[in-house]
Amino acid sequence: MKRILLVLCAVALVAAPVAAADMSRGVPSNLEDSRTMTCGNVSYDDGEATSSAWFGGGQAGDPDLMMGVLFNLADFGFTPGAVEIVSYCAGNEIDWGGPWPNAAFIYSDSGGVPNDAAPLYQGIIDTGNGAGDYEVTLPAPVMLGGDFWVMIRGDAAYTGEDFNLDFDIGPATGHSWLSDTGIGGLLEPDYNGDGSGNNYLLRATLQEATGPTPTPPPGGGGGEPIPTMNRYGMLAMIGLLAGVAILVVIRKK
Repeated sequence: MKRILLVLCAVALVAAPVAAADMSRGVPSNLEDSRTMTCGNVSYDDGEATSSAWFGGGQAGDPDLMMGVLFNLADFGFTPGAVEIVSYCAGNEIDWGGPWPNAAFIYSDSGGVPNDAAPLYQGIIDTGNGAGDYEVTLPAPVMLGGDFWVMIRGDAAYTGEDFNLDFDIGPATGHSWLSDTGIGGLLEPDYNGDGSGNNYLLRATLQEATGPTPTPPPGGGGGEPIPTMNRYGMLAMIGLLAGVAILVVIRKK
């Protein structure tokens, strides 16, 4: 499996966050500079930030730059179509002089790559200031029909800005991916430089679907459900039948 080594964040940069309209923005959810991630109930990382990855500075507007995690529902005991994503979060355990904005997406999986033609959700996470995990809670839970991605990706709204993401010491679990050439160029990160690989501190919170479960038709087979009648419909039917009976009696007389 190919792996790629990117430059580590080794110096502090100063950049002002840029707000984007109509997107949920994350908020810190653990202690500042704790180095330990606490959010989410599904993850592949070890929760400890060893350093942060970035793309050289000033490139947060390039959509070909991305770092993400592929989540397989079966790994966590969830069933496609019966589970919802409630929130997602990114580690922000190390202060590099930020914060910097990250466009953060939820994508469905399509044969091992994100389906970026139809994002399930897009929000904003600020990282790089060590303020603690940044978590985005969705306005309403989103049903997951299968495996999914949480991905930090360049967005034109942040042209000229920086963005970064914490990672653990590894070894890699085969679920963290990055690219600087778009979706087709996804590779596993190896910031250790020894082939062991690393995992991004990206997580999600899932729950069993809370919506009503459809009732199957009688007999357990397919087809359309059998219509039912409420009490008003029943009274109307009784009145109609009584009227018909009266007419029959009158005609007989």
